[in-house]
Amino acid sequence: MRFEQTHDILNHIRDFHSCLSSCYQHLEDETVRERTKLLLDYLINREKELASAVENFMEEADPELLDTWFQFADEGRILKFSCPIVDMNTGLTIDKIIQLAQEAHDCLISTFDEIIMNCDSQRVTEVFQTLSEQAKKQWHTLVHDANLLSDV
Repeated sequence: MRFEQTHDILNHIRDFHSCLSSCYQHLEDETVRERTKLLLDYLINREKELASAVENFMEEADPELLDTWFQFADEGRILKFSCPIVDMNTGLTIDKIIQLAQEAHDCLISTFDEIIMNCDSQRVTEVFQTLSEQAKKQWHTLVHDANLLSDV
């Protein structure tokens, strides 16, 4: 079992978005396909904005809310995601990028779900429910935009 406060969890989420942005940057540096680069650039900027939004929220949030404690049953599962090694010789496709983004999204949503299930504070639960809903909406926008890009 692991115990963490809300501010610790938000720091993990911020770092998760920053690491994901770096992963996408690495992939963009390695690819030569223009549409693939466009999608990765979009994802890089999106993840940087999400990391910044989490940071801004923490600066403005009620300290009592940020100090709320959580207990996690499976500490190894909380936001564990690493950038995969992609064989650039076989080509990095938009579908592979979407699959990578889906895995990251699923990791984030499962973390939000676990937090919501283990939270005794209604205020904190509402924060993470809002984050989960926003992440799901952003996912639909991403898939829509990626489909438009693949049609170009």
